[in-house]
This record gives sequence, structure tokens and C-alpha cells, in this order.
Amino acid sequence: AAVAAAADEGIAVSEQALAAALAVAHVSCGSFHSLCVLRSGAVCAWGAGAPQLGLGELADAPAPQRVGGGLSAVRATAAGVAHSAAVGAKGGALWTFGDNSEGQLGIGSVDGACALPQRVTALAAIRVRGVACGGFFTLALTATGDVLSWGQGTSGQLGHGDFDCEATPRVVRALLGKHVRQLSAGAAHAAAVTSA
Repeated sequence: AAVAAAADEGIAVSEQALAAALAVAHVSCGSFHSLCVLRSGAVCAWGAGAPQLGLGELADAPAPQRVGGGLSAVRATAAGVAHSAAVGAKGGALWTFGDNSEGQLGIGSVDGACALPQRVTALAAIRVRGVACGGFFTLALTATGDVLSWGQGTSGQLGHGDFDCEATPRVVRALLGKHVRQLSAGAAHAAAVTSA
């Protein structure tokens, strides 16, 4: 096998090993940006240069660039209009970044933006196994099959029986005990697949 030099580390690796490390395991697309998770667990982003890329700057990224903030060991991502989320492979931590104008980052406020990933601390004791980003809201699927939602709720998309916005994750009571297996989110609506 041919050998390629890993310039950053000064280590020689086979092209096959390098290709395996860069292989894409998961991809998600938002309105103006895309994310991918590599087999290594690293996340790359590209598209319109707003904070949803997680690069720490607001410049456009026409080609994939590694998301900053120490984000690694990720198994899945989701992308909304101008925000993004990532689920950790170990422990199920949830990270969000981008626009927070409707509380869609789940950090307890409804203003500003985060240009680097930050952990959703309200979910620190909960193992998240899936995530979906709608236009300006986010859904998290827990390891026990429960669903939490937050962000813009003006169309009832959060599933709380009202039209309120939520700045922190809130359990969707109508889905408790339904053993949700999959979530999906559109611009102002959401759907869940249950096993009950």
C-alpha cells in the first residue's frame, strides 16, 4: 500500500487507513448549511457562514471544515435553518450551536448565537440517542424513548399543547410511554415514530 504522511503529526499512515478515518458515517442538511460525522467521530460543516457552522467565525465555508469547540466522538447531527445539534457517541451528551433567537439551542435564553458548540446542560443527566432540528426548534430523543422539545412553538410544533416558545428542553407529555424510535422535524412541524 502506498504511504501518505500525516503532516500534523509527522506519522506515516497508509492511504487505506487515511481513507477509513475520513469516511462519512452520517450527514445532515439545514437550509443553508450541511454537517457530516466522520467515522472517527469528528464533525465537519460547510455552507453559509453564520454561527450554525460551529467554526467560531461567520465566514462562508464552501468546503467541509472541522467543527470547533472540542467537539469529537459524535455519532449523529441535525441541522435547522440557522442552528445545528450533535449527539455524543458515548454518554449521549447533546451539543448545539448557531442562532438562538427562539431558544432553539436549549441554553435557557432566547437571544444571541453561539458560533462554537456548547453542551445543553439541562440534559446533562439524560442520555440522548437522537436529535432533530426544525426551522427554529429542536427535538431530542432519549435512550428511554422519551422526547423533549424546545425553541419556537408558534405553530404548536413543540407538541406541548400550546403555542409557546421554550428556551430549555421540556418533555413532550403526549409521547410519554410511547417508546419513540425516530424523530423528524420540518420548518414548523414534527413527527415521531413509536413502537407503542
